[in-house]
Amino acid sequence: MKKDPAISVTEWMEELSKLAAKNDDGRTVAEWAEAMGVCNRTAMVTLKKAKAHGWLKLGMSRREALNGQMRPTTVYQVVKPKAGSNTPKRNT
Repeated sequence: MKKDPAISVTEWMEELSKLAAKNDDGRTVAEWAEAMGVCNRTAMVTLKKAKAHGWLKLGMSRREALNGQMRPTTVYQVVKPKAGSNTPKRNT
């Protein structure tokens, strides 16, 4: 079986942050899944890894629900941590 090419965590996070740069107020899990071309569960796992490495910023935004009402929704931004930040880094 052929192995996937290896990508470092830093390269992976930088690619996610490029996607985030296109949407400054953040994206929902469903919006991240669509942008990455994966299912919601895979997007959620990816965002959890970004959080573990200190690259995830959570926020709130209002999105239109199916019934037309505006609802508060959790949104996520992948941002490169500032140099010297004390965010814990875990190997996941």
